[in-house]
Amino acid sequence: MPIVEIDAELVELPKSVNADTAKSTTVLVDDHEGLLEPVAFMLNELGHECISYVDPKIALDVICNPNLEIDFMITDYSMPEIFSLDIRQLSAKHRPNVPIILATGYSERTAQDETLSKRPHYVLNKPFGFSEQKEILNTALTEH
Repeated sequence: MPIVEIDAELVELPKSVNADTAKSTTVLVDDHEGLLEPVAFMLNELGHECISYVDPKIALDVICNPNLEIDFMITDYSMPEIFSLDIRQLSAKHRPNVPIILATGYSERTAQDETLSKRPHYVLNKPFGFSEQKEILNTALTEH
């Protein structure tokens, strides 16, 4: 194999990652399996327990389970099988006090979504890193 040189930067985790983020349990829903692992990793590094689902239908079953303690949810805004609106509506019925964070690469679409004004939510624009995720989690946990 030939040796290939690439320009790459090492990324260090912030030293104060766990400083002001309260521990919580997160339900993470995204139809792209490749995105679940890095987001779950960031959540774990921030001190949160993360339950990840690539299948939104299974996530809906979990949301309806009253025996599972959930502090907040992060869901992809646009999924092919189930629109995040369905997840928001069901969670509003079964878990009205659980904040929802919408992860999206389409912030202009969420800005025009009238259904979002009916329930408090937070938008996390993709791509995001530790600092953005930590900030939105702290905001969601503080306001609820």
